[in-house]
Amino acid sequence: MAINFLNSLDLNQNELLHPVIENQANDTAAGTGVDGQLYYNTTDKYIKVWDATLGAWKSIGKYDDLTLATTLATTNVGVVQLKESGASISSITITSANANAGISITSPSATSLQINHANTSSVADSNNSNGVVIQDLTFDGFGHVQTVGTVDLDGRYLQSISAGEGIVITGASSNVINVRYAESGTGALDNIIQEAPTGGTLSAGSEILVNKSLTGTSNAARVALNTIPLNFSAAATGDISLGGNTITNVADPTAAQDAATKAYVDAATVGGLVYQGGYNAATNTPNLDNNPSPNLIEKGWTYTVTADGTFFTEQVRIGDVLIAEIDQPTSLGDWTTVQNNIDLASASVVGLGNTAVHGAGVLDGLSVSYANPTTGTATVGLDISSLPANSSLPSNLAQVQIPFFFSDSTPRNEKLGLDNIIDAVSSNTSIAGTIASGSTSGTITHNFNTSDVIVQIFDNVTKETVYADIDRNTVNTVTVTFASAITNSVRVLIQKIG
Repeated sequence: MAINFLNSLDLNQNELLHPVIENQANDTAAGTGVDGQLYYNTTDKYIKVWDATLGAWKSIGKYDDLTLATTLATTNVGVVQLKESGASISSITITSANANAGISITSPSATSLQINHANTSSVADSNNSNGVVIQDLTFDGFGHVQTVGTVDLDGRYLQSISAGEGIVITGASSNVINVRYAESGTGALDNIIQEAPTGGTLSAGSEILVNKSLTGTSNAARVALNTIPLNFSAAATGDISLGGNTITNVADPTAAQDAATKAYVDAATVGGLVYQGGYNAATNTPNLDNNPSPNLIEKGWTYTVTADGTFFTEQVRIGDVLIAEIDQPTSLGDWTTVQNNIDLASASVVGLGNTAVHGAGVLDGLSVSYANPTTGTATVGLDISSLPANSSLPSNLAQVQIPFFFSDSTPRNEKLGLDNIIDAVSSNTSIAGTIASGSTSGTITHNFNTSDVIVQIFDNVTKETVYADIDRNTVNTVTVTFASAITNSVRVLIQKIG
């Protein structure tokens, strides 16, 4: 079934890809057209156009001098054949407008293409110092160069360099060739070492020869031994003796096997817990909270409460632990109290407790998390992913109840049936209207307060989708315009997006 357009189709200068013009056996089958209408005559193999002045179909041409041959099976290459009066043209010549260019392209055989450059006098200077002239290129059927008649590189040939004892060419640039020494057998470097005197001693000013200096240059350089960092050396394979000397200016350790400094060890051990025994909070024995004199308590001293009582102003009970945070503590803030006897919480008693969900099943749907463990506060929320999946909705959507929170003048929680939700959404997002037969246009008011609407129209008699001009005049109206008066009434469907 063809798609019915009730107005012109504007492609805005875009391509129409892979079209097929209407096929008819003759003019009678094509019927009466309108000015400019086309069809393809499958009998005469002509494209024809309707001429309203003549009141008849008129041929607009047939091409038989330019044909496309079938793909060659041996090379899988498409071939364009030029013909003159049905006969194939045996050769093609392309001649430059400049007489001195001397360029021609001929096809001497079916398998090669030869390009001749017959005149080199057109080059600016005779010795070709400004470029390269390549004459007489011959290609095969695949475009590969087979022969080159003349190649003039203006004398710029790469001269050979014979590798000698210990010489290897490693690279080159526009004007530099780098050469490195590669020793074979006993070379020059061995001879230098063998001829050097023995019995020397190292000093702060002693130097060595390296092939890359510490500054990052690529040239050989002399480097003083007292400027070479230790981290340039390989890892030790045995014990290292410092001869009774110390290692100074060492950073604090970070990894498990790093060396530790004296300051790091002292800081790690000072203030460690030192158990002093029990503490009777009822009698303040030993004296911890009544300005003991002398106050010899040190940071890290730890006591266990053996009898209930008050410690400064805080209630402590048997099993609690008291830890001094500073030397000579004099107030409750100078101590840390670790309580050991908090009871479990109940409906009327504050204490230790835990909040848990009901468990997997139809009554699940809650999530519990302790985002801040230091406060012991639980966060409870909905977790519908843990509920059993429902494979289908009931036929009566009113049975599907969804909780809602109303934030009007009387905030409250209520339930709402899915059928009520769908009806409310549909009435606020879609509408339909009818344009009567004989009309050339019609306006539908939707009151959606947006131009983001989808509009579809169909013939109200045949129920086929039709196409016409659609104009979103305002955010609340849509106008449909036809090229001529419509025979049947048209139904207009509008749906809000977003």
